Amino acid sequence: MGRPILRPTRQQLRNSRIMAVMLAAVLAAGCSLGGGEPHLTPDLPLLPPTTGSVEAVISLAPEDVPSTTTTTTTEDGSAADESDQVDLVHTLFPVVVRQLNHDPSAYTQGLEYFEGRLFESTGAPSGRSSTIRELDAASGGAMRSEQIDDLYTEGITFVDGSLIQITWRDGVAIVRDPDDFSELTRYSYEGEGWGICYDGRRLVMSDGSDELHFRDPDTFERAGNPVSVTLRGEALPALNELECVDGRVWANVWKTDLLVEIDLVTGEVLTLIDASQLGKPRPSDPDSVLNGIAYNPESDTFLLAGKDWPTMFEVRFLPIDEVDEAEGAESDESNREEEATEEATEEENPEVDESTERDDSN
Repeated sequence: MGRPILRPTRQQLRNSRIMAVMLAAVLAAGCSLGGGEPHLTPDLPLLPPTTGSVEAVISLAPEDVPSTTTTTTTEDGSAADESDQVDLVHTLFPVVVRQLNHDPSAYTQGLEYFEGRLFESTGAPSGRSSTIRELDAASGGAMRSEQIDDLYTEGITFVDGSLIQITWRDGVAIVRDPDDFSELTRYSYEGEGWGICYDGRRLVMSDGSDELHFRDPDTFERAGNPVSVTLRGEALPALNELECVDGRVWANVWKTDLLVEIDLVTGEVLTLIDASQLGKPRPSDPDSVLNGIAYNPESDTFLLAGKDWPTMFEVRFLPIDEVDEAEGAESDESNREEEATEEATEEENPEVDESTERDDSN
């Protein structure tokens, strides 16, 4: 059988716009999604939206982006106005390349590839213990796991071959040997720790707010001023798990099905990913949300996970027109595989086919 393709429908396209609108509604209302207990429901639900809330900020929806006007001169010398609607935020969709197993009791906080190996950090809600794990990169199964009873652990990243695991409110970052998970050293820091990644020069951290903070990879001290992340001019809070790729940061937006690509210089969101169709049906626990993003440079794909989800998804992010093309190519490949299977079956069982033909003739 061919690989599964998740094709966005027209309704999904509309939903992705609605999610962006609802984020703007939260921001316009001044609601905070950070602080408090971990992974609780936001003050204002992001989904489903109400008609009034959508209409209140409908100007922020992709199809209603304010236009830019330029003036040109016609042949007779008169001025002509030309309005072009331009939205610099692109919306892409995940196309599933393959599915991997995932421990349905793993409350994913961090996911990271390192030299072809796959690692996961899990948190400790409802009396569970935090863990650090190495997963089978081919199947997703846990190869080894170490329980952490005294800390609520969050995101992970790698610097110079060492694994760094941060904590939620314990104010501790632990540097580990990835081969045996032994602690090499630890750093103290103020504030909450949610996600972390390394851009090759600095550590980038999220704390559940709209800000990304920078730290020195050698000392874990603050390095420069934080950058405020904005979506179409509005601050975007609840930034969670992070992944640094080619000088930019990808982030889960907590309690939503959105991932965003962020410009680290300006803080502007460049790309929205609508992952609302992944992992269906999902666990019934409302805290079992999309979280965990790891980039695999060997395949140029992303691995997405969710808290307590039984499956992880290796995906590529594509615009809607290329998703259609990918689906067509996948359908052709699937048909070829089925035809090859049928031909092989006929060659192996010629008598069955002849009997079938005789039955059909009666």
